[in-house]
Amino acid sequence: MKKKIIIAVILGVILLGVGAYLLLRGQSNKEKNNEIKKDSKILVVYYSAQGHTDVVAKEIASNLNADIFELIPEKNTQVTI
Repeated sequence: MKKKIIIAVILGVILLGVGAYLLLRGQSNKEKNNEIKKDSKILVVYYSAQGHTDVVAKEIASNLNADIFELIPEKNTQVTI
């Protein structure tokens, strides 16, 4: 009976260790995937009718060290609903 308990405890510890390892490895992979590669090129494209989006787009481009491009319509048309 004691052998079965000892074996069960050892297996439990091994399973917990393997589970913790896999969990930490998965977290590490997620962090690597979320990092922006230094050699990647980023372009922030935006349209701002009233200037609010302009401020946010410039801040994003600055934080990402990205190029920025503003879409400007050819005609000044307003949509009314």
